[in-house]
Amino acid sequence: MKKIIFILLFYSIIVCAQQTDNRGIQFNPQNPMYWNYNGHPVFLFGGSSNDNLFQNENLIAELDLLKSLGGNFVRGNMSWRDEGNVKPYLKINGLYDLNKPNPEYWKKFERFLNETEKRGIVIMLEMWPTVDFYKDVKQNWLDNPFNPALNSNYTAAESNLPEKFNYFHWEKLNPFFATVPGLSNYNKKLLKYQLMFIRKLLSLSLKHNNVLYCVDNENYADPKWGEFWISYVKSKAKPKGKTVYVTDMFDDWDPTGRQVVPMNFMTRYDHPNLGINSDLLQIEKPEVYDYIDISNSNTQFNELHYTIDYWVYQKVKNSNHPRPVMVDKIYGGPVSSRWCGNQIQGAERFWRNLFAGLASTRFHRQPHGNGIGAYAQIHIKSMKMLLDKIDLFNMEPDPWFVGFKAGHEVYTLARKDKKQFAILFLDGGRPSINLLGNVTFQWLDVFASHWREKKKVELKKGYEICTPDNGFWVLLINKID
Repeated sequence: MKKIIFILLFYSIIVCAQQTDNRGIQFNPQNPMYWNYNGHPVFLFGGSSNDNLFQNENLIAELDLLKSLGGNFVRGNMSWRDEGNVKPYLKINGLYDLNKPNPEYWKKFERFLNETEKRGIVIMLEMWPTVDFYKDVKQNWLDNPFNPALNSNYTAAESNLPEKFNYFHWEKLNPFFATVPGLSNYNKKLLKYQLMFIRKLLSLSLKHNNVLYCVDNENYADPKWGEFWISYVKSKAKPKGKTVYVTDMFDDWDPTGRQVVPMNFMTRYDHPNLGINSDLLQIEKPEVYDYIDISNSNTQFNELHYTIDYWVYQKVKNSNHPRPVMVDKIYGGPVSSRWCGNQIQGAERFWRNLFAGLASTRFHRQPHGNGIGAYAQIHIKSMKMLLDKIDLFNMEPDPWFVGFKAGHEVYTLARKDKKQFAILFLDGGRPSINLLGNVTFQWLDVFASHWREKKKVELKKGYEICTPDNGFWVLLINKID
């Protein structure tokens, strides 16, 4: 009898453990500025070769590569605009039929969901691929199934949608993004098909626990548009007993609402309508936006980029509803441009996001991001090496730990009990630190993905730190009791 009881108890423990390990994404109860995934606190970081990774033929190899580097985060844009992509609807007699989903498109998406969850990789899923509805480099709207000239379901007059739309998304709003109640193009016929698209998406994604939801990529629509879809996603999740986390992404290059600095000249020159929607909306309306996204602030440079990150982090952390601050794309890659910079500047942003207290960091695809190329792989691997050694979820940014930077970029994470510190050096310097006593020093050579030997050091007043060499370095300091 005792043996039977022991066996039953043993199996009940296993079942409970399995249930505990399958809880998916939740706020970290001890530190809600970060996520928990399957019962464990997690920092989300990674890179990928494409925004709509589910369309990639080499999906499995890329996910395996990311996993091997220690990464755990990808972007999931539902786009179909790139060459060779599958469209979400079938063509009948030369016209798309919005009543006939393309099985291949949704099969690719379902595979993406399965394979990421299998590897413990979290997706930030952007449900409406904004750029597909505008001009971009190509005439994306001229090859979009929702264009009334290309489908058999409604006319331009019935939908109030243009057949030609020669604008970027920051220049003029496509009426497609104003169809919900209370907006200028509230249109039941068109909205019916929009609902069908999102309903099909949710019928697959809600089976999985590794998805964070985001309504748009770079939204310029009235916030009511996003609020409608946030509410809709939650209404579909609730009957299934699922808690989902949903936000929207605004194309706001200064999410402080111009409270830190004015928009840089690039913003005003290239994106004259920026600032119509501010990321401050997300902070101020926690009942709508479950988490914060400030992805497009990753166009800012140098210490200004950190200052903006840290301002948002502090604003959210000290609010009545602290919650994760996210980015799912970091600009700056092998093809340098005046608005996004080069691959080194992209890597600097990758690290600053971590040291400013954000909950995620991810390289945008090449050429305007580092993607998951060789250079990105170095930084993903080295970040994993650092995360394995620090108590991140009990740490917070400490801009005052380092003194006399002399114009160099030096940033610190400090454990709350002040017994562990991580200092990021992006360009050298000889700063002093506000710490006395016996400690251990250990240097992470980011470019080499290598930890140097740990050394004991006695810190006295005025002690200056000097990096071993040029390039990216992280110094790990642990106090000796």
